[in-house]
Amino acid sequence: MKAYRILLICLFTTTLLNAQQLEVINAGGDYLKNNQGSITFSIGEVVIETFAHGNLCLTQGFCQSNVTVTAIHEIPDLEYELLAYPNPTKDFVTLKIKKDNLKNLRYLLYDPNGRLLKSEQIISNQTSIPFNFLIPATYYLKIIEKNTEIKTFKIIKSN
Repeated sequence: MKAYRILLICLFTTTLLNAQQLEVINAGGDYLKNNQGSITFSIGEVVIETFAHGNLCLTQGFCQSNVTVTAIHEIPDLEYELLAYPNPTKDFVTLKIKKDNLKNLRYLLYDPNGRLLKSEQIISNQTSIPFNFLIPATYYLKIIEKNTEIKTFKIIKSN
């Protein structure tokens, strides 16, 4: 009887340990190697941790399912900072500009089909742009200085 209990405990423990092994079934991936190093990656896993150093970023884990790009176009080495938040939004987006002279700055709001919805001069370092009248979708907010596109934000309007 004692041997039967020991055998049952060993069988249960082995089954439990095997059940906890992780298996990843992913949609794709690859192995890349050059003279500076190598990387193995898969597509379709959830994020566990992200490491960043300078302009390099590495995210590891299981099922990286949602990537959101919020700045699509930006002039490099711009002398001032532009922020648009919150993103995603329900009611409004705050456009914050860290610049002394706002002359010749304006924003243009486009719908997902590229139609211009709103165009206004920027007169304050912090501008509230209403989104409450829009249906849930992805919109594009372009910042223009004179006739030059400075930055384009991808704004997600949620319920």
